[in-house]
Amino acid sequence: MEKKREMISYLKKVMKSLFDVFESFGLLCSLVFVLPLEILRRFDRIYFQALFLRFLLPRGLLASLYRAKVDEKLGNYGHAAVGIKGIIRTLEAELDPEHLSPEESRLFIELFGRLMKLQFLAGQIDHASVTVINANALTGVSCLPAYPEFDIKIAHITRAGIAAGKLLEEGGLATLMVRKSDGSEVHQKKKHPKNKKSSTQVRRDAKIIPFPVD
Repeated sequence: MEKKREMISYLKKVMKSLFDVFESFGLLCSLVFVLPLEILRRFDRIYFQALFLRFLLPRGLLASLYRAKVDEKLGNYGHAAVGIKGIIRTLEAELDPEHLSPEESRLFIELFGRLMKLQFLAGQIDHASVTVINANALTGVSCLPAYPEFDIKIAHITRAGIAAGKLLEEGGLATLMVRKSDGSEVHQKKKHPKNKKSSTQVRRDAKIIPFPVD
């Protein structure tokens, strides 16, 4: 009986090893077939590297870009975002924002996308919303390739929501005005504790901000 059990256990191990070999071989074949597609996807990286060499190298900004990439790899997302933001400001000052060429627009979109990604990784949602708004004002795009679902509309709503939250925490918001799709407005009043004497003063000096939902 013991020999039979050992034989059965040995056969199970052999079968598991064979299945593992077959699965590994299948995955290896899949990687071989997928590799050309991955190479084709990397052609845009080569294009953007050419853009960086063309526009950043003459202005001494290429090292700043690579330094930001190193900070990103090390997890210093805030420092990397500051570096990318400095590159964008320098380019905005030297290039004509009113008459951008297609290559210059693609360069700004790529830089804004990298900046937005770093700001999200650093937890700076408000700054990421501002980045989308600035990219829309400069290039006319409604969203960035890094997060295409986070478009200009969501950026405005996010900023309004964060501003409303800050005012609610500070006690300076008494009425939140929400604009419906039919144009009507709904006012939601903040309740103040009755035992506070300054509640009337807070209501008198409170701010009313529009909060678009459509």
